[in-house]
Amino acid sequence: MNRQEYLKVLSEVEVFRSKLNVPGFVSDNPPPRYDFCSKNALFGYDLSLCMEFLRKRDLIPVCDSSVKRLSENIYPCSHPEFLEVYDRAIFTNMTVLEKLTQDDPSIVWISWGHSMGLAAKKYLDNFKRIGQIYGIVGASAFNNGYAGLRLFEIENIEGPNASSRSKKIAFFYRGPQPAEATASLIDSLQNQDDPLDPKS
Repeated sequence: MNRQEYLKVLSEVEVFRSKLNVPGFVSDNPPPRYDFCSKNALFGYDLSLCMEFLRKRDLIPVCDSSVKRLSENIYPCSHPEFLEVYDRAIFTNMTVLEKLTQDDPSIVWISWGHSMGLAAKKYLDNFKRIGQIYGIVGASAFNNGYAGLRLFEIENIEGPNASSRSKKIAFFYRGPQPAEATASLIDSLQNQDDPLDPKS
């Protein structure tokens, strides 16, 4: 682990923590329901809602580097006002984030997941604690399409291999969605072309 990077991210976490009582930025104008919305804008909107949800619970989201690709886009941004969140979001590599989550249970690890697997799986397997909250950014393994941000809470750890069971506690896709709708909506989105990214 890079100690310099760890200390840098730790200072960003402390800045975020000092502002937990201050409401974050959530735009009054949600993204259009059916018109084109660039991936970086849409994810920015959902990430800001997720950050606000966690802030109210004194939790601090930190994204691993696999998620950073969603803050960038090869197409012009359709709604620049939704990009402001990236100035406040914390991104770092997985080894630093592994240490952070071990040291501080208020850190919520947000990683990238798709039908072929989870980017941070080998790390997340090591931080299982009852009550730990983590986030998964849904994606397609084939077209890199964005399919929402889910939050889970580990509610049970059992068995000889310490497998864990998690419950969905929140889901953001173009705004808050019922947590129980997550799995079917994600599956549906992963089985079709990305509705948010135009073909070149």
